[in-house]
Amino acid sequence: MKKMSKFVALLMIFALVLSCAACSSSDNKKDEPAKTETTDNKDNATPATDDKADNSSSDNKADNSGADTSDADDEDYEEDEEDDEFPDVILGPDGKPVDLGGIEVKIVAWYANPDPDDSTAYGEATKNYREWFQKTYNCTVKEESIGSWNDYPSLLTNFCTTGGDENYVFLVDERSITGYRSGLYKDLTQIDCLDFTEEKWNRGAFDVMKVGDAMYGMRPIRTEPRGGVFFNKRLLQEAGIDPESLYDMQAAGTWDWNAFEELCQKLTRDLNGDDIPDVYAMSSTNYDFMKPALASNDAYIIKRDASGNFYNATGEDCFIQAWDWAKDMRSKYEMPAPEDATYDYPYTAFLNADVALQVAEEYRVTDNAPLADDFGFVVFPKAPGQADYNTYSYDNYFIIPAIYDDDRAWKIAFAYNLYTNPTPGYEDSDDWKTNYYTQFRDTRSVDETLVILTKNPKPQLFPLVDNVNRSNSYFWNIDYKTGQEQYEEQKDEIDYYVGVANSY
Repeated sequence: MKKMSKFVALLMIFALVLSCAACSSSDNKKDEPAKTETTDNKDNATPATDDKADNSSSDNKADNSGADTSDADDEDYEEDEEDDEFPDVILGPDGKPVDLGGIEVKIVAWYANPDPDDSTAYGEATKNYREWFQKTYNCTVKEESIGSWNDYPSLLTNFCTTGGDENYVFLVDERSITGYRSGLYKDLTQIDCLDFTEEKWNRGAFDVMKVGDAMYGMRPIRTEPRGGVFFNKRLLQEAGIDPESLYDMQAAGTWDWNAFEELCQKLTRDLNGDDIPDVYAMSSTNYDFMKPALASNDAYIIKRDASGNFYNATGEDCFIQAWDWAKDMRSKYEMPAPEDATYDYPYTAFLNADVALQVAEEYRVTDNAPLADDFGFVVFPKAPGQADYNTYSYDNYFIIPAIYDDDRAWKIAFAYNLYTNPTPGYEDSDDWKTNYYTQFRDTRSVDETLVILTKNPKPQLFPLVDNVNRSNSYFWNIDYKTGQEQYEEQKDEIDYYVGVANSY
């Protein structure tokens, strides 16, 4: 019994010692600053990669004001836990979080994107992240629409020329893309808080907006998908074709010009034996057909040579071959214009299920929504001899006006960089597909086709050569002239504009 009493006493003493140690630890914890990995100075205050998202927008929960932070132990623990959700705080030369001085940055265009839906986990995480970084670095960032589509280019040019109190990041489309030649856009390579080796940056911007060692535009957004082939699944089935076979060929790499023509042959039928087709395979505008057909053979109106100069590429063999093949395909399988047809009859024909195929850009998915039949979407077939599917893009980019001084431009870029970083926890997310799933009728069109179209498209360069653009007659004469005839007719004109563009 005495042994048991001694044992109990020893236990009580041991518990008392532990209790005292815990109190001592708690008292010391109140004076410790929040533990955060940091960068040393502004020169290193650049985002690393999308995986690390060191500069991602976030909200600093650490108190660096010097005020008393001796709250309850549980509150300290919760604060540390919340900090772990966000990237490491970026410190300035003074060892404190970079202070942007309350700057308000506006990302502007003729439209504004809505905030993420915070009823979803991703939307809520994005909202929390943006609140965190704006509080941490003392700034505000928002997207805002200014002007209309028609007057936006003049608003942009006027502000970049005269300046103003607003801190803008402008979106530029092909109407304003060459403003850097007039000195309107900041050389972004001179702003050290932007690290263009990060994965988040769209590489297409480098092809378009990089001039020598300078770069005047950026795009932290996935490329928009462009030209492909819509197909009516019911009409394919009625012709004895499994609609899934198009996706299967695409996945296997056998979806090429020959496979496309075999498909069109099966879908184009003479019902009354007069050797004139009564049912045609496809209905597409020559404009919509031309762009992906050329790109599929790595052919473009304007290219750059090894020295970075533009040149007229319409006389290249790959261009003329693609042109003549497209002309032949359309002459045999394209539904002729009905009498008294309006300009948009190719689109109406697909909606009315008069044809099974339509070559068009991805955005037509919303216009095709009324189609009663189920439909799919594949990339444009690749040309013989091409190792992979060649796709094209023409995106919008974001610029910072050159009229801002270096300090102001740096703060704007720093805030913009944080705003456009991946939401913590969603760095490798396929969230970009979410809206597309609601528009398409099957998942393969999104998971397979759109992934190909947005992976490594080649940017169209003709917007950089004034007066050679998407409405150029090169896109409209495909049904009337051979590639060589068109080249000879417009060679001098395009060569002249190319020479002007190279003179800047």
